[in-house]
Amino acid sequence: MSHSNSIELTIFISMTILGMAIGVLWDIFRVMGKKWSLPRTIICIFDAIFWIVVTASVFVTLMYLNDGAIRFFEFLGMIIGTILYFSAFSRLFQKFFLIILNILTKICIILLTPVKFFLRILDKILNIFLVTPFLFILRKLKKLHYKIRHEGKYIILLAKKI
Repeated sequence: MSHSNSIELTIFISMTILGMAIGVLWDIFRVMGKKWSLPRTIICIFDAIFWIVVTASVFVTLMYLNDGAIRFFEFLGMIIGTILYFSAFSRLFQKFFLIILNILTKICIILLTPVKFFLRILDKILNIFLVTPFLFILRKLKKLHYKIRHEGKYIILLAKKI
């Protein structure tokens, strides 16, 4: 095999691997969207992130391997890699990633439990020492305002007559 053929084979294999990596990234976003039932706007943001990452990856790979030259076999390699990934590895990866996601979710819940406990205590303390006195003062001011507004008219009328 000549030097240029070995380089082209390396580029083809690299683009095939990149196609498989694109499939992995697609499955990551798909599993996260299904697991968390994300709103449509977040899914649109994920789609935009996906395509930005894919475009940048293809661009950087082509610049690094082939000085930016675009050839048909490079895209053929990406398509073959993507098809190979989705036909052979996608289901297995989705199950694996879902397990990892469940483990990470449980770890986050465990780590955030003390924070939630602290925030509940802080909420009660703030409620007792800030909110309740503030509401008490606010109620007293409303009563005072009502008295001044309604009963104050009579005092002013009496003062004018005198």
